[in-house]
Amino acid sequence: MRALMIVSLMLLAQPGFCGWLWWGSKAESAWTPKTIEVDGSEAAWKNRDLDDDAGLSFSFSNDDQNLYFFVRPHTTWTKDQMQGVYGQSLTLWLDGSGGTRKATAVRLLKPAHDMAGGPRELELVGVDTMTIFAQPEAMVGPIDERGGLEARIPLVYFGSRLPERVSVGVIASRPEHLPEKKKRPVAEGDSSGGGKGGGEGGGGSEQGGGGSGGRRGGKGGRGGGKPPPMEESYDSIELWIRVKLAKAPTP
Repeated sequence: MRALMIVSLMLLAQPGFCGWLWWGSKAESAWTPKTIEVDGSEAAWKNRDLDDDAGLSFSFSNDDQNLYFFVRPHTTWTKDQMQGVYGQSLTLWLDGSGGTRKATAVRLLKPAHDMAGGPRELELVGVDTMTIFAQPEAMVGPIDERGGLEARIPLVYFGSRLPERVSVGVIASRPEHLPEKKKRPVAEGDSSGGGKGGGEGGGGSEQGGGGSGGRRGGKGGRGGGKPPPMEESYDSIELWIRVKLAKAPTP
């Protein structure tokens, strides 16, 4: 039994083995015969199928030099994060083994407070001197005009020997400040944050996600006492996509 556990751990440590246990999203890249202009708009992706996960849609294309992709947010919260409204950076992790290794990345730094949704400086993470001259492109277009995150990543960023599948992680950092709309009242002493007030004496039923009771003390009802504290409730964007690269069509 112990020997079996050791063998299992050794297999899990192998870069290629992670594909067998993939729990993220999957996508197939489409071959593109020409360079895609990276401008943050949906123009080049209108006739392509977009997969959906975690409030985001995404699509991929590649040629023999670059991987292109477009990610469009659908919820208010993912839109705000992608535009850097709350001082968040957006990191594109690149794993040539098809797993979730965080070693190489292109990071869109947080925008200036007066430029949310505008151009953002790029930072390279874990890029060696052999590939630093192959510069990526990434930008977030006007979200309200069906824009999104569009990027061009040189395939050499995934390693010198390109496999059939690679993975891309789209990860937003924690907000520097929490938006008021993402706060919800929680009864004092309730660690779960899910109680909903009942009648005059309390003892209501639980309704997941919180809410205000008709006669709850913190809402000015008969229970008295100070208003309930506010609980921070948000999820930063964290989406991993394993992408099957397209091959050039045979002549």
